[in-house]
Amino acid sequence: MENSGHLLELSGVAVGFPEKGRGVKLVTQGVSLYVDPGEAVGIVGESGSGKSVSMLASVGLLSGGGRIVEGSVRFLHGEEYIELNTLGQKELNEVRGDEISMIFQEPMTSLNPVMTLLLTAEPYHWPKFLFKVFIAKGYYLPEDRYL
Repeated sequence: MENSGHLLELSGVAVGFPEKGRGVKLVTQGVSLYVDPGEAVGIVGESGSGKSVSMLASVGLLSGGGRIVEGSVRFLHGEEYIELNTLGQKELNEVRGDEISMIFQEPMTSLNPVMTLLLTAEPYHWPKFLFKVFIAKGYYLPEDRYL
């Protein structure tokens, strides 16, 4: 796949849920966005507009049988793109947490405002996940234990 330089690309994503006796009911359509390395992106919109559904589906965390039925979710994995929406749960588990993560809709359940992000994360996650972020952002981590 061609490398566009984007870290994450959603292109024409439609999410659907199974509907008894009717097949699949589409709940979002035509979602497209990209995230470049070093960027932080917030998704905003009206309640019920599909923000959470689209983002949860993009990383394979949607329950209730919901899934991406159209479009693609490409993630830059090393030098190559992988199509997240074609991976099984085992493969997604290898990418999630180490290389791609999200802060869920209610940040107070995910973040502690009196602690730094480094300290908020469980210690076994920072070498795999946060350390890469800190290095990419150019932060200095003075202790050898972070290496």
